Amino acid sequence: MKERRTNRTARRREGGSRGGAAALAFLAWIGLSLDLANPGKQQIVLNLLASLHGFDMLRLLLLPGLYFLFRKAAEARPDGRRRIRAVPACFFALNMVLGSAFERERSWDMLRGFGNGQALKAAAVFLGWSAVFYALLTLLSAALDRAGTEPGRKTAAPGSHRKGFRPLERYARVLREHPFTVSFLTLLLFYIPRFAAAYPAMFMGDTWSMVAQGYSELGMTGVSYLSPDRILRSGVYINQHHPAVYTLLLHLFLRVGQVLFGSLNPGIFLFCLLQAAVITASLAYAVSALSARGAGPRTLIPLILYAALHPHIRDFLFLVTKDGLYTASFVTLGSALFILRAGKGRGRDRVLLCAAAAGMILLRNEGKFIVPLAGLLTAWADRKNRKAILAFTAAAAVFCLAVFRGLFPALGYTKGGTQEILSVPLQQTGRVVRDHSAELSAGEREAIDRVLVYDRLAEEYNPETSDQVKDLFRQESTGAELADYLRVWAGLVLKYPDTCLQATYGNYYQYLYPGKTRLDYYTFGWSAWMCECANEQLEGLGDSFSLPEWNRRLRFISDSLVDAGLFNLPPFSILMTPALYNWTLIWMLFRVLEKKRSRKRPDMLALLIPALLVFLVLFMGPMNAYYSRYMLPLTAFLPFLACMLRTLVEEPGADPGGSGRRGKETAGQAVIFGGE
Repeated sequence: MKERRTNRTARRREGGSRGGAAALAFLAWIGLSLDLANPGKQQIVLNLLASLHGFDMLRLLLLPGLYFLFRKAAEARPDGRRRIRAVPACFFALNMVLGSAFERERSWDMLRGFGNGQALKAAAVFLGWSAVFYALLTLLSAALDRAGTEPGRKTAAPGSHRKGFRPLERYARVLREHPFTVSFLTLLLFYIPRFAAAYPAMFMGDTWSMVAQGYSELGMTGVSYLSPDRILRSGVYINQHHPAVYTLLLHLFLRVGQVLFGSLNPGIFLFCLLQAAVITASLAYAVSALSARGAGPRTLIPLILYAALHPHIRDFLFLVTKDGLYTASFVTLGSALFILRAGKGRGRDRVLLCAAAAGMILLRNEGKFIVPLAGLLTAWADRKNRKAILAFTAAAAVFCLAVFRGLFPALGYTKGGTQEILSVPLQQTGRVVRDHSAELSAGEREAIDRVLVYDRLAEEYNPETSDQVKDLFRQESTGAELADYLRVWAGLVLKYPDTCLQATYGNYYQYLYPGKTRLDYYTFGWSAWMCECANEQLEGLGDSFSLPEWNRRLRFISDSLVDAGLFNLPPFSILMTPALYNWTLIWMLFRVLEKKRSRKRPDMLALLIPALLVFLVLFMGPMNAYYSRYMLPLTAFLPFLACMLRTLVEEPGADPGGSGRRGKETAGQAVIFGGE
């Protein structure tokens, strides 16, 4: 009798679970089927009815998929706190609503209105996406917790294992023995066609500027806002709009090419070869760091293929811009930090950590803020190693001061423009002037006009980039005038908070909304045009760059594949969607925060903090996510970072992805991909 009663209770619970999942699936399905655009109806019910799509087979098939998702999520029992998991789910859902509005109208005004039902409709879509994302994160967390706590397979007896594809087995064996060398050579093998097609280099908008700065005989600063009569020292045209170290290194190779070969082409080709080798070596070092911790071929080979085939990474190997070497420094810093935190580091890894930190500081202007700030935040999170971390941070700060306040001014290198760090306030000012110019007082207009060309602000304002507004910055404005402007701007934020928020979100929403935006790709056709533009600017040099005929066919084939829609294929379109990387990073952070009792949480936060700071810097730059350069550090390193966080707390020698270098497959506890 008792058993029957238990069975009936279990059946009722199962029936209730099924009914709840069906109801939730139907409500979420309705929410996701609503069109956020205003159909012009003034009544709530009519608006909702007009916003529903008609029959659509794909949407119909979505309903059973949602039911299955919610059923499985109800059965899952992941570790961690549910409330923390709800935060990223709601954040992702909010961006699905706001991002959709901005992609259509560059504003969230279409979501306003209670009487016409628009706000209610936006809330329904938000709740639908929140439920979907919460269920997805619950399933992922449960699956990865199980993966981290289930015992590994027993090591097979010698000669008893099944034989697979022999070349792959041999490759895996050699990879375990020599992870850096094998991964480096493998990546080079994949990259060689790119090298051949790109010879002598790939040019972009900043290339000519950096080249021109090195040749003082041209008398050009290479940037529009800095006239030659405003340089720090006569005859020295190098300025810090672009990293001076990158400019000098490029100039050194160009001079070598001219002296040894009588042409700019060999010099810039050798420079690009060095850049590509450094980027490749940084990726190979990340592979070797994971291998040292016990990751095996089943983890390492997919990472190598990711780095070898990702269009965004390949695109920057031969592109003459600082982002490639900056990304190499970032990847090296993260890998060295991981191997040292894992207790496997040696003196070489400490040297690489310091060199990578210096590279980040010298190769992008934000690097001198990211490295010291990362040190301070890590010291706050890790009490045990606080003194050592603060000593490293102090050394980084002293290095920054010595270079940017001592060495560069002494060499006569002019500072970059002040407007470069004011993207957010300038963009907000531009939108306020566009939308509320008649409401501003004479004093507010005068304060703005002393810093920006007020009469052109409304016309030049672009919702998706602040470059046009920054171009209106008056370089002759004084510190006092800038301070007055910032006070006026702060008043405008308080006076028009909605307008200012829309200005900022509109400038950056593509980083958080996985809509139609894909990472921009530098084609060879664009490079050829930029090469011609560079030659026009460098005409007084008596030398020029040229693109050879022997690789024209390779360039044509590559661009033809891109034009034909290669990146529209699902694997590539996913890889080229910037918001997915940022969402993954946010989810990784909350996975770490879920593990409140983990002994390794300070180590995991130490790995996450530099990546999070790079992510946050995206929201202080001038461009939206379609401009791909700023996303390169995250696209290159994020899969490696995920695997590092997984292996960080496993037993030494444990292998999350196949037999490690010690041949063991012991159980481990993965905190990102498995729970402690």
